[in-house]
Amino acid sequence: MTQANQKFILWVEDRPETVESQIYEAKNKGYQVEVVATPSTIKDVLEQEQVVAIIMDVMLYGVRNLKNIKIDVATTEDGLEAGWVLLERFIRAEDSPYAKIPILVLSARRLDDTQQVRLEELRLRGGGKIDYLEKAKRGWLKEFSDWLDKLDQQLREKNTHA
Repeated sequence: MTQANQKFILWVEDRPETVESQIYEAKNKGYQVEVVATPSTIKDVLEQEQVVAIIMDVMLYGVRNLKNIKIDVATTEDGLEAGWVLLERFIRAEDSPYAKIPILVLSARRLDDTQQVRLEELRLRGGGKIDYLEKAKRGWLKEFSDWLDKLDQQLREKNTHA
């Protein structure tokens, strides 16, 4: 369990070796980072920790169903859609206790039109901010670092007004 003054990021990633330096950077900036890949572990961490942000890879290969978090019917396309379904039906579901947690969606792919609509629909639900970052895009490492800095600023402002 994290201390009240710790900044805890839940990082949902099935291949953490692809973002190893970014995980290190987040830790270097004072964040405690827990990297998980399975829906049940995501649920456990959200229930046990004071998560200040979620970084989510939307393609979670091998996640074929979400029954262990009580989503009985979900098309995950062998993991290609698992992150989107987790966002839509669990993290940003209408009655979700996690709806105010800021999210950074990471993907190796550029958003297609359907995914762009999904992202906009998630943003319209309200709650915490949702940003998107394409992993392989030129300049994404700086954008990631900037996102962490903005998150840190938001957390400082929140603590000042608390």
